[in-house]
This record gives sequence, C-alpha cells and structure tokens, in this order.
Amino acid sequence: MSDLPVMPPAAPLRRRANSAWLRFVDFLTFGGAFGGTMTLIGLLALLIGTILIGAFPSIHQFGFSFFTTSMWNPVTARFGAWPYIYCTLVTSLVALVISLPVSLGSAIFLVKLAPKIRFPIPSALLGKSSPSGWTLLNPRIFVTVTSFLIELLAAIPSIAYGLWGVAVLVPIMQESIQPFLADSVILSDLPLCGWLPHWHVGLYLAHIPGIGILFADPAAGSNMFTSSVVLAIMVTPIMTAIIRDVLAVVPPELEQGALGLGATWWQAMKLVIGFSKMGIFGAVILGFARAMGETMAVTMIIGNSRPSSYSLFSQGQTIASLLANQFNNADTDSERQALYFTALILLMITMLINGIARVILLRVTAGGKHK
Repeated sequence: MSDLPVMPPAAPLRRRANSAWLRFVDFLTFGGAFGGTMTLIGLLALLIGTILIGAFPSIHQFGFSFFTTSMWNPVTARFGAWPYIYCTLVTSLVALVISLPVSLGSAIFLVKLAPKIRFPIPSALLGKSSPSGWTLLNPRIFVTVTSFLIELLAAIPSIAYGLWGVAVLVPIMQESIQPFLADSVILSDLPLCGWLPHWHVGLYLAHIPGIGILFADPAAGSNMFTSSVVLAIMVTPIMTAIIRDVLAVVPPELEQGALGLGATWWQAMKLVIGFSKMGIFGAVILGFARAMGETMAVTMIIGNSRPSSYSLFSQGQTIASLLANQFNNADTDSERQALYFTALILLMITMLINGIARVILLRVTAGGKHK
C-alpha cells in the first residue's frame, strides 16, 4: 500500500463567473477608452473650428498677402503677420542653436558617462559605517538625481522664467554679452573682472558681411536674442529627456564593437550619434514646437513692439505674445479676425511640427532602425 502514489487533494470548486457581468465590465472599459479618445479629438476639432471660423473673414480678405506684409493698422483695417512670423521663427531657431549642444552633451553624460562615476560621500548620510568613513555612491542614484534636477527645469512656470529674465538676464545682456557679441567691451568693465587690463575684447559679429545684419542694432536687453536664451533654457530639459531615451535604446554592441576595433571613445560616440540621428532630429523638432508656443516668458522679455529691423538685438513680438497682448484689447472686428488668423497660423505650424516629430520618434523607438 505504501508504494501507491499519493493523490493530491481535490481543488475546491471555483465559483462560476457571471458572464453577463464580465461583458458589462468589458463594455464599460471599451466605452470609457473610446469615449475619452473621441472627446479629445472632438476638443481639438472644436478648437480648430472656432479659430478657423473666426479667421475666415480675414483669410478671405487678405489671403496669402497676410504672410508677406508688415502693416498692422486697425484704423485702415490693413493687417500683415510677417514681422510676428519672423520673430517667432527666429527666436525659436536661435533657442535651438543654443540648446542642442547642451541637451546632447547632457544626454550623452547621463547615458554613457554618469553610470561609470562613483562619488564618495560620508557613510553617515546613508546610515552605514565604514573604516574610512566614506562610501562610494551607487551610480544609479547619481544618474537618477541628475536626471531629476535637469527635468525639474521643465516644471518651473514660464512666468518665473520671465521674472528671472527681466530681473537678472536683461541687465547682463544689455551691459556685457550683447555688446561683446556685436562689437567689443572693455575687459575690466565686465562683472568680476575689474582687476583685469582695460582691453577691448569682443567677437565683432556686427562687422561680418552677411550675418552682420543680425547684430546691427544697439543692445537693448529686452529683445529677441534675450528671449531666445530664455527659450533655450526652457526647451533644454525636454530635448535632453528625449535624446537620453533615444541613446539608451542604441544596441551596446555598436559602441563595444567600435572600441574593440581600436576606436577612441569619441569615435565610438560619433557612431552612436549617427545611429540615433533620426531620434535626435525628432527631439529638435519637438523642442522647436515647444519654443514657438511659449507665451508668458517671451511676452515679458521680447519688448512687445514690431521689429524695426532683422537684428536679433531689436525688440520684437512673436505670434504668441501678440495674441496675449492684443486679443482682449482689439477695438475692431477686423483686428480680432486678423488675430484669429495669426492664431491659426501658429496652430497649424505647431501641429505640423509635432506630427513630424512624433512620426520620427515612433520609427526610432518601435523599429530600431535609423535611416
């Protein structure tokens, strides 16, 4: 009898599921998901429709000339958005030129260098004890903290950036940086440089044929260039996070193979960047769209006047700041319709840019192929 196999105890009978209840739950889940999606699409359609209806009279009256003329005169009902389109595009592009090297360098550091760094910290901070009194910090903790601090910049309200720009950045730009870029400044007049010789130092960009027009106006502090610097700070966290995620999915065999063949670390990183170029390009486009739509910080810094020239040191007004300043103060229906037209232009450009960026990022993350 002892050789007979022992049968396992019978499993308790499961309660039969209520199929009608399960079907009802499935219906609610599907309906909630579908309804939420349709609600968002409906809100987008309502937004576009409202702006399009408001802008239609202006579209019918001005047509394509609205994009190329510079007049904005509510008295004669003649409007053109070219200065505001120019300011919007220029400030966003200059912000990308400033932000891209910082974002790319930060992403490379977080993905490739920071995981290899082990900082010594006092053991008491971690609740540990060691003979030396110091403990090597886990690189994962350092990467997490550094990423959090960078992404924290994206959580700062734009009004705070505007206040900082007006109080701190505008005087520095007007007194030191912009004169240094356009012509020259006396070295001893720079902040914290009073002990240096009275030499004239500068880049003299205003004297270079071709690009000198971009630096021709006297430095005013509150202008397009200062706005571009603030925008660069604001889009850097977004671009850094996206580029970091793109570099993180690059096959490690690519870098290891290059190093195994005798390549230097920088040569291996050039291969990694080349492999990720489409994802980096998508991050740049998303940052560009983010910069174009920024309102409050730019409104406080750019000067809010129609630019008198193409110089970056000229005061200007983007489409977003124009709408923020003028929409509630529009005196005539024709001016309000023209403002709707400018809002439609900004909306269409932003949607197009975001769509291109999303397609590029989906190709990179889903297919893993960078063409």
